[in-house]
Amino acid sequence: MEDLGRRLGAWNATVNSHFQKLWSFNSAPRTQFEPSLRDAARIAEERAGPGPREEGYQLLAEVCDFYARADESTRAELTRAVKASDALAVLCIWFGGKACQELEATGRADWLRRAVTAAALVDTGPDYRDWYLTLGEVWRTAVRHGLDPRGAFAAAAAIAPEQRDHGGGSTRKMLAEFETSAF
Repeated sequence: MEDLGRRLGAWNATVNSHFQKLWSFNSAPRTQFEPSLRDAARIAEERAGPGPREEGYQLLAEVCDFYARADESTRAELTRAVKASDALAVLCIWFGGKACQELEATGRADWLRRAVTAAALVDTGPDYRDWYLTLGEVWRTAVRHGLDPRGAFAAAAAIAPEQRDHGGGSTRKMLAEFETSAF
């Protein structure tokens, strides 16, 4: 995972460098803000080349499956390893979105479980607000496919860290109470 984190970090820096040259907050057309942002991001990734993101998604699918079965000390070690790399922590959020896409395409419950487990793995870091939106989409997608997401959220809550290292709050509580959230 450390090697993947380094390679992701280098690739992300290259993408960001291209993006900075392509897009500016102040020069984005007002009515085209979001499309211009997406276009610049797509072009920046194209210029940076394929990068290791897909490899990371495959690894995270395996890690989430393992994390869900692991004992508490192994889970804590995995969480520390992922959170030690900003690139891996961000990849977990992206993986949550990717798992949601896979859930949408296949209706398979394993993608529901992986998306929610990824939130527990990274302790809803680096930004719990991004996770909140991602988890909301996961919940809605599961329901659209006739799946009851409560079990996956409860299982992830049971293995999530009780208290976040930074920023306060509790990933465990967020997952356990997601159904009653404003989302």
